[in-house]
Amino acid sequence: MALLEAHALQVAIPARPSLMPLSCVLEAGERWAILGPNGVGKTTLLHTLAGLRQPASGSVSLDGEALHGWRRRRLARRLALLFQEHPDPFPSTVLETALIGRHPYLRAWEPESAEDTRIARAALARVDLAGLEQRQIQTLSGGERRRLSLASVLTQQPALYLLDEPTNHLDLRHQVQMLSVLREEADAGACICMSLHDINIAVAFCTHVILLFPDGGTCAGPTDEMLETRVLERLYQQPLERIHRPGKPPVFLPLP
Repeated sequence: MALLEAHALQVAIPARPSLMPLSCVLEAGERWAILGPNGVGKTTLLHTLAGLRQPASGSVSLDGEALHGWRRRRLARRLALLFQEHPDPFPSTVLETALIGRHPYLRAWEPESAEDTRIARAALARVDLAGLEQRQIQTLSGGERRRLSLASVLTQQPALYLLDEPTNHLDLRHQVQMLSVLREEADAGACICMSLHDINIAVAFCTHVILLFPDGGTCAGPTDEMLETRVLERLYQQPLERIHRPGKPPVFLPLP
């Protein structure tokens, strides 16, 4: 059975052409990228798939059930959303922030257990934040804060990860580390779906892609079938050169 299914899904983008109906099926173990230029609706699509926005038309289902029928606490045990930005209006430590991911499993006012804390500490270690548990989040760099956001999502232990530009603010080493962690989650049976700006990350990491075109067009399918030079040039309205590498994924470079 499909983990998440979008059927003839349309989302409205302010001051932009509405996206044409999109249909796709996301299954366990798959790694999806959402690609498209700025403002085309990648974040809006992710929020719609997460149930935070109502679609203009069409439907989204999770585990074969209409998404709008899920209670939020139950939904949060199956689906996690990583936002593009995380404002921090209140003081909190790194560990306390990671533990937010355990809230869907707790009753009102129930404190986190030793097992919850163990899960959160393990997630922090996976994103290279072990030893910073008592640091105030306001003292973190942008990259450290981004990794902490991923740790909170890992602590949630969802079946479906919806991630909005997860590599933002990360240096190369930590980009590779984050993608390795997400690959481990997919190999363990989760599904990853993330918006990206880096075509080459999608080529190297993702099994499937969703393309959102400036004119509202959409398409979805396996990465090796979808990411052709002519398609990507139409997507980004930018000439590209495809670099062939024997035995490895191709690399796309922008041309002047």
